Amino acid sequence: MRKDDRTVTSTTTPHFMAKVSDPLRRRSTVEFQVEHDPKAPAQGKGLIWSGTAANVSSGTVGTLQVPEGKLAEGWKVRWRARAVSEGATGAWSEWQGMSVQKINSGQESERTEQSQHTATAEAAAPRTFPYKHVSWETCWTTKESGEWTPRGDGSKSIGYASNSFNWCAWRYIRLNYYDNIRDRRGKLIEVKYVGNVLVRITARTYTYAGNSSKNRNPEIDVASGLNSRDIRFTIHADEIKFTNLGGGGPFYETTKLRVGVTLGNNKCEVKSGPRDDSFSKEDLVKNWEDKEAEWIIHSPKDKGEGEDRKSACLLVPTIYMTSPLSNEDPGEDFTSSIGFQWPIVRCDTAIALSTYTGGCIFPDTTPMLAYDATKKVKSASVAKHVWDAYYNVQWTAPIDPGKKVPGRHPNGKLHRLLEDKPNIPWAGDPDEMPWGQVQKNRDHSTATCR
Repeated sequence: MRKDDRTVTSTTTPHFMAKVSDPLRRRSTVEFQVEHDPKAPAQGKGLIWSGTAANVSSGTVGTLQVPEGKLAEGWKVRWRARAVSEGATGAWSEWQGMSVQKINSGQESERTEQSQHTATAEAAAPRTFPYKHVSWETCWTTKESGEWTPRGDGSKSIGYASNSFNWCAWRYIRLNYYDNIRDRRGKLIEVKYVGNVLVRITARTYTYAGNSSKNRNPEIDVASGLNSRDIRFTIHADEIKFTNLGGGGPFYETTKLRVGVTLGNNKCEVKSGPRDDSFSKEDLVKNWEDKEAEWIIHSPKDKGEGEDRKSACLLVPTIYMTSPLSNEDPGEDFTSSIGFQWPIVRCDTAIALSTYTGGCIFPDTTPMLAYDATKKVKSASVAKHVWDAYYNVQWTAPIDPGKKVPGRHPNGKLHRLLEDKPNIPWAGDPDEMPWGQVQKNRDHSTATCR
């Protein structure tokens, strides 16, 4: 039954339903949130309960029941849902109002299918760029994310960009506890090792791309709602283990962990996220199990250079642990010793691109061009041609059994051919203009294939 534009339920454990719609036909996890109605502040404020329904197919409904003890008779609440598919998060549905109250016999006959202890909503799965944003689990099971990797400048660090829109790094850190043993006169006679605490720290960064220039909000990523020049930076802590070798308990109970992010230049600024004395979050280490802190960093266009407003941001993950009871060794700054790479994110808003308006990437990753004949029938002939060029070289022109086509090890990487931009204001992307080597190559390949 509906009353004052809200669903009325007679149970404190109603079911919520959300229909998932995904044009890519992926399975989704549907997230539900229930919170107090802001119009009834006397009953409480903020989030009451949240839960997830996993493995929901596109076009079907995800269902979840509120557990006992979360809602009370007489409450007015509101709820919403959203879908998460392959690391991409869809937008929240509109808030739906609901009242929890007894229904008398006269009202019972007015119930509809919607109001029989069930509320419904539409949860649209993200329809935008296929970022393939990595989950925490994917990060931990990807060997490169936790290994020391040689960099172009000769250094080594921990961190891996699986594609242009993902970066992740993880490692364990340990703080040792030492107790100072003194005699009656206060003279230090022994520094005793009494235990340690071990924590897994994971840092993850997502970047985004904007929408079509024809869209009402071209610089907004539909799935996340973030600006195309926004960067999502998150630090996660888990697998906390305390080893007590005698007397270490008080040290552990008072140890604090503080994580944060520092920007290595002035090309970016922090838009939102925890902030203590800096852009960081601090709490007792025992409270950090499976917890995270997240910041949204923005690359303003007015700080970019050139007509495409190009800029680069340096992100520095900061990690500290402090043990106030240990006077001689009060704590440790792990920012450098943890070995995390300080990733560089490059952003631009290229005026020549209309499909996606602005975006940020990790430039040190190698982009991959893939043709999958099993997923797209239209790509089958192209995939077959590329395969033959690599593995059956005698079947493709020019006929040369000894030719080496770039793009496959050990023949080197593919190189993009860029045209010089003509001095014509309306020209746009020179690669799309009807002149130059790019167009000549297209004309030649089209004539040969036909």
